[in-house]
Amino acid sequence: MRLALMMMLLFYVIAYIYLLSDNLQFAVAILALWIVIVSNIHSRRSDKKFLQINIPLVNMIYISEYLIISIPIIVCFLLNKQWMLSLCLVIFCLLINKISINARRKSDTLNSFILKRLPFKMFEWKSGVRQFHSFLIIVWLLGATFSFFEASVPLCIFIIGTLVCEFYKRNESWQILLCYQKNSDKLLYSKIKQYFLLYTVINLPLIIIYLFFHIELWYIVCAEYIIFLSIHTYCIFLKYAYYDLNKSETNSVFMLIGFFIGLIPITTPVLWIVSIYLMIKSRNNLKFYLNDYN
Repeated sequence: MRLALMMMLLFYVIAYIYLLSDNLQFAVAILALWIVIVSNIHSRRSDKKFLQINIPLVNMIYISEYLIISIPIIVCFLLNKQWMLSLCLVIFCLLINKISINARRKSDTLNSFILKRLPFKMFEWKSGVRQFHSFLIIVWLLGATFSFFEASVPLCIFIIGTLVCEFYKRNESWQILLCYQKNSDKLLYSKIKQYFLLYTVINLPLIIIYLFFHIELWYIVCAEYIIFLSIHTYCIFLKYAYYDLNKSETNSVFMLIGFFIGLIPITTPVLWIVSIYLMIKSRNNLKFYLNDYN
């Protein structure tokens, strides 16, 4: 089931890239984004030392791996006659092993400017931002810098919104739940409120910059913002509706299903209905753990 959903998501993304890459501006934005993603993957590899010691042609390993995962995008560019962009992506894959890209040490991000300003009780965001710290900053800055491209900010919001879903995959321990010292209703309200404020603070500057250049396309970023608000709210309620102190992660299959339903504007209202059901279920589920505060 999970494999089938992942294949559906992959097919959806590739089809979307193919449609967008017909436009040069969108294609350039896709290329820039993919370069950032691959560079982030390369910088976080933990097997570099192992490969250098044990594999004679380690550079060929890097080149073949990055070329293989880039094939769908290269094919989309070629089908849309974006010859130069296809060539740039191939050259990047050939040269990435020559570029010195090292992941930042954990100590560099433990007390970063951003993490210090996140609310103490938003541990999901602290954990997620610490994990994707550099990547989030690069994506946000690229989206803002190239906001004069029609696709830049929408793609940026999409990537950030997708990563935020990852923040709510893991369950906290019951001790952390008790630290909030709130009953189930107040806890859920606090979670939704703080999430709404944080997500709005991140996206509002991007939306304002985008509207400055493309006021006629206001409905794109506004609809995307509302869609991801709906998806994230669903993820929060899903997490606590099936919260179990013996499980470390939320049901990723249900999360993927909700992601797909919410991503299509026509079916987004369905997600709202499901979220209401999950809200009721999460209230009842948390009462067991927060009985002292009810």
